[in-house]
Amino acid sequence: MQPKISIITVVYNDVAHIIETMDSVIHQTYSHIEYILIDGASSDGTTESIESKIASIASITHRRESEDSLYLEARLDSNPDFSFKFLSERDTGIYDAMNKGIDLATGEWCNFMNCGD
Repeated sequence: MQPKISIITVVYNDVAHIIETMDSVIHQTYSHIEYILIDGASSDGTTESIESKIASIASITHRRESEDSLYLEARLDSNPDFSFKFLSERDTGIYDAMNKGIDLATGEWCNFMNCGD
């Protein structure tokens, strides 16, 4: 069994690049990926773009929503070893967002893939 790798992307108001970044991770040839997206409650459509992209290619297995937070988990339809975790809520900056991603990670390794990379 190959080890699971957690890839974490933090983003805030970058609707122009988030789907391209997601596609880069989704199309990796390594199959045991947990893709964690942390959004700082963007106001430019980033949150909606991430949610729409996940819903179009994956089966949502868990969803929790409140007035100021959205969290969901999903499995990629074409690869059940590839999972998503998506959290959108206000944070106090990039390091707070990165720490939220680390807290959600369950992989043997963590890698940060910034939006636009």
